[in-house]
Amino acid sequence: MANFCSTSFNPETRNVEFKFDGSPETLTLAIDDLDEDISERCLILGITDKVRYSFAGAAGDTSYAITQANATIANLLNSQWKLNRGRSETSRTASDLAQAISQIKQIPADQAAEALSHISKTQISELLENTAVSLTLKSIRAERRAAKLREKVEDIELPELPI
Repeated sequence: MANFCSTSFNPETRNVEFKFDGSPETLTLAIDDLDEDISERCLILGITDKVRYSFAGAAGDTSYAITQANATIANLLNSQWKLNRGRSETSRTASDLAQAISQIKQIPADQAAEALSHISKTQISELLENTAVSLTLKSIRAERRAAKLREKVEDIELPELPI
């Protein structure tokens, strides 16, 4: 999502507002003005994105992705929007850290995530400063960036070459 646009929802009017940096204009979408089919599609897209975001940092670790997706689905069914991690780290950092610990300790990522959920912010900070963890995190993030670049390259058509 673009970081130069902020969104807000007014539950009384059921309007979603979009405000772009550097522009006085506010775009408004009244949810009640959507027809039933579009409203349902928006609901499905929102649920799909919510679950997918929960495992965005899994970087191919299927076991961890399934664990995160299950936790998010359970939270939604229990009327909880946010995953209760007990700390303020972003989900990407938490996911990456679990994956790093998983690689270093050679344990499943969901087991690493579970262990991380029981330690203090100070211990998390200490882990993030650990050389092995730091280098593994850099590797995980570099691989994610490389995967995104590979996707972009796949979309580029090369001219015919006399090879």
